[in-house]
Amino acid sequence: MTVAAHPFRTVGRLREVRSALPRLQLLIATALAVLAIGLAACGGSDAGTDEHAGHEPSAATSSTASTASAEEATAAFVRQMIPHHQMAIEMAKAALKRSKRPEVTKLARAVVAAQSEEIAKLKTIAEAQGIDIADPSGAEADDAKALGLDQGAMGMDMNMQALETGDVDRAFLDLMVPHHDGALAMAAAVLNAGATGEVQTLAEGIVKTQAAEIAEMQTWREAWFGDDPAATAPPADEAGHEGHDMGDMK
Repeated sequence: MTVAAHPFRTVGRLREVRSALPRLQLLIATALAVLAIGLAACGGSDAGTDEHAGHEPSAATSSTASTASAEEATAAFVRQMIPHHQMAIEMAKAALKRSKRPEVTKLARAVVAAQSEEIAKLKTIAEAQGIDIADPSGAEADDAKALGLDQGAMGMDMNMQALETGDVDRAFLDLMVPHHDGALAMAAAVLNAGATGEVQTLAEGIVKTQAAEIAEMQTWREAWFGDDPAATAPPADEAGHEGHDMGDMK
């Protein structure tokens, strides 16, 4: 995988991955609380919430108070979720090139398929609502504020070089878990802000799908590498590789 061909920012150090996550059976109850908040903000509807699997919040989902309107939060979510999904697709493609584990390759294919489809939906929403998606990187700080999140909580900074060397399965799991965590934080934030219609449906789908995938990846990680983050995290990019601007992604 040639990172320079894909305009993702490479950072010097991967955020610490949590030592453990609850298993899928514990995620369902958490999701009800996450989605209930978002649905209450949308008018109190609770239809379908029992279908959604959630995820226990972590340090990566830290938030700050937001005074943004539902419209502003929606624009922020749409603008930032497009490059966020594009980054996940590139990580998945890297795993498909090098992984020999059927579990990882199956998940990677699912990520590529699902998130490619969601990118198309996000672009359609952006066009319909007049949301400017030309410079997501330049708008990232303001969009994080609109969502009531710390900027780092969105999971946009990943050491992509870790997927090119060493154990690709270990790197994939330890990058994709916090990356998915960022998607959950963004989805919960836009639901809390009162998102409706297609954005609400999309955000709820992200909560359900990616929380389940986090649980699956944590199970594999513990089984294959042990559950100590220090032992399983991919090496930090100490060489200081050149970063890339995500603003060109549309």
